[in-house]
Amino acid sequence: SFRPDQLQSMARLVEEYGGGFVMIGGNSAFGKGGYHRTILDRIIPVAMEQENDSQARSFRLRVPPAALTHPVIALGATRADTELIWTKKFPVLYGCNLVDRAKPGAIVLGEDPVGRNAYGPRLILAVQNIGKGRSMAFTSDTTRSWGKDFETLWGEPINRSLPLSESNCDSRYYRQFWVNAVRWLAAGRIGRTNNPVTLELAQSY
Repeated sequence: SFRPDQLQSMARLVEEYGGGFVMIGGNSAFGKGGYHRTILDRIIPVAMEQENDSQARSFRLRVPPAALTHPVIALGATRADTELIWTKKFPVLYGCNLVDRAKPGAIVLGEDPVGRNAYGPRLILAVQNIGKGRSMAFTSDTTRSWGKDFETLWGEPINRSLPLSESNCDSRYYRQFWVNAVRWLAAGRIGRTNNPVTLELAQSY
């Protein structure tokens, strides 16, 4: 879907201009989409070496304990609240792309503890600083197939007297997760373009 010059521009946006990049799983993403053979492989925080890498199966994502305080993961007011949101309240995912491992320097934020390969648990979510920017890989997705419950059931009931359902869910954790992700990705380590300004109020104020 992308021309080589468009892919080159994406990579430069991240590496040189402090942009943020995220790849979300699906049948045209990661190795299945052939991205391991493009320049984007340079900015994606996971190693992709399989062309037929999508797998439809249900699993529960596990956040490593050390990742619970990462800005993308920290959804609760406290670490205990965040852990509860990711363990007791996070719904089932129904598929993912089978990437091989996190690249050196990447931080693993989510994995499938049941599915394993030669490198350990299957990687679901990872982030990395890339040049002046940042990137993220989420190997499942947000569509009505793999991510149908992730998008519609990860929240609190709108009406507390009724059970949680797609029509009775405020999706607050789903929305906050993507707010956190976008904020983290957009906060690339780009240098200041202007000198800082100091304001001094008059003594009478």
